[in-house]
Amino acid sequence: MNYNSMTEQELLHYLDLYSEDPVVRRLIEVLQKGIRGRIVDDLEAAGMDTLTWTFRTDWTTMYPGEYIMHLQNDLRSAENELENAQEDLRQVQDERDELKTRNIMKFIEEVQNEKRSNHAKVQEAMKQAENQKKENDRLREQIDMWGRLNHVKQGA
Repeated sequence: MNYNSMTEQELLHYLDLYSEDPVVRRLIEVLQKGIRGRIVDDLEAAGMDTLTWTFRTDWTTMYPGEYIMHLQNDLRSAENELENAQEDLRQVQDERDELKTRNIMKFIEEVQNEKRSNHAKVQEAMKQAENQKKENDRLREQIDMWGRLNHVKQGA
């Protein structure tokens, strides 16, 4: 048998009668339905009522074209919401990064202020220690002077 001389429909009919291979059977089914049949199958799979050729939603009934436009509008809305959410996310991340930077700068500033304050306290303590040393030296001199004077008075 010459398969090349057969029309497409004759070949499909011949294979339908004599082939038991599951892949060939599936191909025959797909090719016999054609594109229009596959579109109808897809619409039925999406939920179309095969008797009225309509889609039912909670509030209304739509024909396939209306339903497809409704789904496209829903898709556009979802994409817009996604873009808005992504923009909000970027803004929040930028704010977070600014806060991190601000917190680090604030911490550095606090450390520097604490360092200046401690340095000032050290300077004040050193000044007080120097003054105390001078006072102790002056008092030692007076004590030595009193000791010498008492020694001179006792020896005289």
